[in-house]
Amino acid sequence: MVVVKERKLLSIRGSMAPRIYEIILACGLRRNQLRLVMSFFATAEHEIERLKYFASPEGRDDLYQYNQKERRTVLEVLEDFPSVQMPFEWLVQLVPPLKTRAFSISSSQLAHPNQVHLTINVVSWTTPHQRKKKGLCSSWLAALDPQDEVYIPAWFHKGSLPKPSPSLPLILVRPGTGCAPFRGFVEERALQSKTNPTAPIIFFFGCRNEDGDYLYRDFWLSRSQNTGVLSEALGEGFCVAFSRDQP
Repeated sequence: MVVVKERKLLSIRGSMAPRIYEIILACGLRRNQLRLVMSFFATAEHEIERLKYFASPEGRDDLYQYNQKERRTVLEVLEDFPSVQMPFEWLVQLVPPLKTRAFSISSSQLAHPNQVHLTINVVSWTTPHQRKKKGLCSSWLAALDPQDEVYIPAWFHKGSLPKPSPSLPLILVRPGTGCAPFRGFVEERALQSKTNPTAPIIFFFGCRNEDGDYLYRDFWLSRSQNTGVLSEALGEGFCVAFSRDQP
């Protein structure tokens, strides 16, 4: 459903926007609609033409190269079109909400009853135009000071991996940050083995480089020695491979 009404709006930069028709959509907006609405608030003629072109069927491919391939943020787009005087209330309506992030819990509730440990890969990449980009959530989390107290809303959902019974033998295979839930499995099995007999665990782990991304190295090695739950002496085992360190 589309509701159209006439209204004067105040720009976030303090100047009065021209009288236009405000479009309030009850459904999600597509990317080209944002460009079309931006063209109403632009004052530079060449920017108006460019924005309307991006919003047209003819400009679809160029819009894909400019926006999706380069993963431009709304702020970056506004910086590329500085004459746009878009009211803040319009911006809030047009910008899609951030998607929730889902991470695997990498700790045992039995071992850490009041904590939740997460294993998160800090996302970074280079766009086709050699622009450096970082993941919004992962880079923000990585920049936090461990000494600061920060409140973050979190939702817990039942995962696809069921909690294994202590009597169930486990063969675990996972590379990189995929080892997250298995760290919790091993933690829990280690505590369970102190009071009752437990089935063996064999874990095959892989990553690119031993020096760069050998996640939880000390954790795995300490539990693969002597009488640890990954010890070969108990019929268990821990095997690791480094794909980029091969001769």
